[in-house]
Amino acid sequence: MELTDEQRIKSIKSILQKLHNPGHRDTGDKTEILINRTRDYPGITNNSPTDERFFAISGKDVYASGIQWSCGTVAKTFCYLNSIQPKDEQLELKILISTHPDHLIDSMVNHTLPCVKMGDGKWHAIEPQRNIVENRPRHPMYPDMPFIMDEIKVGNKIHHIMKHMVDVPFEIMAVMSWPEYEEKCSDLGNFLKIGSKRDKRTQMLLAAIETVLQELNSNQQIGNIYNFCTKIQDSKLPIRVIKAQNWERETLMLTINGEKYTFGTRRKYLMLSKLMDEIEQEYTIDEFIKMVETTVKKHSHER
Repeated sequence: MELTDEQRIKSIKSILQKLHNPGHRDTGDKTEILINRTRDYPGITNNSPTDERFFAISGKDVYASGIQWSCGTVAKTFCYLNSIQPKDEQLELKILISTHPDHLIDSMVNHTLPCVKMGDGKWHAIEPQRNIVENRPRHPMYPDMPFIMDEIKVGNKIHHIMKHMVDVPFEIMAVMSWPEYEEKCSDLGNFLKIGSKRDKRTQMLLAAIETVLQELNSNQQIGNIYNFCTKIQDSKLPIRVIKAQNWERETLMLTINGEKYTFGTRRKYLMLSKLMDEIEQEYTIDEFIKMVETTVKKHSHER
């Protein structure tokens, strides 16, 4: 039997109450707790960084830990709590991923929310976190609910109601079921692709770089800039090696549609970050290779 909207609201309130008051908290700092909870996860190793771990952790383990790490873990927990409610109180839920308009290519500024299907047949995004603005648009029948009043559809703009997000509408990149989200978006590399918007030329460019990264980081090896440069030396990819102000070491820089992004070589997938600092030094791939080899040769002669 289908729930009434009054019953749906009651279920939402019940889930939010449990979400905000988990009743248990693992001991230790947040990173230590995250490592302990994800220690035996497939694909997670002792070298896995924190961001990969909080994308990997399940909604069940998040709730059991009593901790939250990101909007994604909050959305997973909301859906998990719904799944353990009595069958006749469970909501029809999905999860949406939205991205800041300045980060559609790199997908490094996102917001993830659960959505509930109400009696009007429409999906309504819910902001489960507490730090929301008071003067937000409100649902006419349920003004106390943290609903977002935009139409939930891929490609649409969504005006988030978290206090630090109200200035710029994000773009909805994906809407999927909770099981699909846990399957696809528990992998950070996949999440970055799902949360991005790239034209075909950019997709092909980034795929070529990821192929090199996967090769560099296979068989227990960890990629470095020099090895990356030797592999792409003849490729004519729009990549430079730079050292920016106040940076201790060099990094790789990629130019896409006139925008500059940096990335590292220690992951099998590409994680782009918009370059915000002044460049102190810039090298072509050939120049960097020659510089490294000259330095190595000089040090070997000095021994």
